[in-house]
Amino acid sequence: MSLLRFALSALLLTACTDQVVERTTRPASAPAQETSPPADDTTETPPPATTSTPPSPTPTPTPTPAAACTTTFGHSITAQNGRLDGVVRAVILPGDKQCKSDNDHVIVQIDAAGETYPAWVNIESNVATVDPQIRFAELRAPLVFGAWSEGWHPLPGQLDYPTTLGVHTSTFSAMPKATIAAHIEELVTEGAEVSVFFEGFSTADGGHKVHRNGFGKDGALVVIEKSGQPRWLLFHFAQQSF
Repeated sequence: MSLLRFALSALLLTACTDQVVERTTRPASAPAQETSPPADDTTETPPPATTSTPPSPTPTPTPTPAAACTTTFGHSITAQNGRLDGVVRAVILPGDKQCKSDNDHVIVQIDAAGETYPAWVNIESNVATVDPQIRFAELRAPLVFGAWSEGWHPLPGQLDYPTTLGVHTSTFSAMPKATIAAHIEELVTEGAEVSVFFEGFSTADGGHKVHRNGFGKDGALVVIEKSGQPRWLLFHFAQQSF
């Protein structure tokens, strides 16, 4: 009986010892893995290295240059009053260093019938000593002496500001040279269709007097807008009254 009790005691002691060992040697559970750094962690993780070649930047398109002024002109203008219909090639302001210019004209170069002609438009008087400023006005009115047709057309009639267009001195405003030059440049753009009423040079390669002259020989610069409506630009000197 004593032997049986001894065997049972030994078996019980062994079982208790195994439970203690198992309880003390089992590793603690690992905490859940964080998928993002804590809110107060400002360390920036560098991006993974890459060996791919970055795409080449898209090249900036080169703008198409405007038509350049020329020094080669036609010889079809007759020495009389007429109307030149054509397309603006260049607008040259006073002081231009690349194109022929002077101090008191805007020069509008016009392509017509395969040739180029300059129209010299006064923007200041080169003879007046008291008031050299040009008086300027514009209006929208039908083109006179026929529809626009590319080329040189000697006038079949007279162009007179008061009787032909119904404008008088009171319609005009004085403008400083720089202001009127900038205004012409804004309105008369390269590629626009224009009609210029002027007096042809004796050299047949252009014209001038694009202003009030009287005696039915007035000059004017007319821009044919995209709508087809003519926009008249009119000029006169301070001493002129009509």
